Amino acid sequence: VVEKYSGEIWNMLRYVFVQLEDRDDIKIKNGMASSNSILQERSMFLEEELVQAEKKIQEYFFESVKTIRAEDIRGENMLIHLHRVQQMAKVLKNKQC
Repeated sequence: VVEKYSGEIWNMLRYVFVQLEDRDDIKIKNGMASSNSILQERSMFLEEELVQAEKKIQEYFFESVKTIRAEDIRGENMLIHLHRVQQMAKVLKNKQC
């Protein structure tokens, strides 16, 4: 569900924000940690990316100042966060932990 909806929102917004980067690869680390801690780490990553995406979408669409900040253009924008959410949700769904 998270993968589907984050992808749909990403797809809609990328047509609006054509000047923003819209893709980024997640860096998945497979160390010596247990599978439970890896799952927890990836779940926390997913949650943080969702929070950041929501915050940036809300700021842009629901606050009075409608400008795109320099940090958004450099890569940490709503589209990148949504893309990371979609990628991590796919990893978790496929149990590639």
